Amino acid sequence: MPCMMLEGSTEEICDVMSKAKTNKRLSRRTVIYTPTSDTTILINYSEDLSILEVEFRDSNSIYHYLDVELDKWEEYKAWIEEERSSGAFVNKYIKPFYKAIEIEN
Repeated sequence: MPCMMLEGSTEEICDVMSKAKTNKRLSRRTVIYTPTSDTTILINYSEDLSILEVEFRDSNSIYHYLDVELDKWEEYKAWIEEERSSGAFVNKYIKPFYKAIEIEN
């Protein structure tokens, strides 16, 4: 199956994927690499699709978090500029609030 449900029904998430064409990696225009993070490899954002892409270090998994506002992306960038933990931001401000789908790597 090309998508994986984390919240909601599999059918609902797959439908969102097909509409937003999120079943592939985002372009690298806004990517932030996180080499010092124990949790993430990179975080990327698409303003057009309102998708936050996170590649996790431990599993090498890639997730798209859906309907993430531009303000949240700006918040993440400010967080990183303060040399704070990328993984902590994702765990505290993204995972609990946004639906996610796993993207085939």
